[in-house]
Amino acid sequence: MLHICSILGFGMKKILLLMLTVSLSMAGEWVVVASPSFKHGSLSAKQIREVFLKKKGFIDNQEVFPVNLGANDKGRISFEERLLGMDRGELVGYWANQHYQGITPPVTQKSQAGVKAFVRSVKGAIGYIEKSQLEPDMKVLYEF
Repeated sequence: MLHICSILGFGMKKILLLMLTVSLSMAGEWVVVASPSFKHGSLSAKQIREVFLKKKGFIDNQEVFPVNLGANDKGRISFEERLLGMDRGELVGYWANQHYQGITPPVTQKSQAGVKAFVRSVKGAIGYIEKSQLEPDMKVLYEF
């Protein structure tokens, strides 16, 4: 890309940089979702973190079941860094410690379609998908 920019000139470099910046800022709009029967209209980042780290299994008397995307999915990596505030190494250590207390990590699904199906079929399930994958029968709890 640098070679192309030198050929195109300085003005085009700025345009290309701006286009790249805009495309990166628009990329990765994700939402935390639940089924319409979920009692809450929204959750805070702290509540979501507590649910996905299994520190909280209920929100106002409603049992919650977090569902993750696969370990190498770009959405999961973004979710872990932005909402859980942990990188993969930290999470591996966290779940190793939790294992000895009898606490298992959230269920995983291989795709966003799997997350949506899980959220629809399990009462209290909470997952995350790209905003573009959102369907009318899903309740948005948080955007990131």
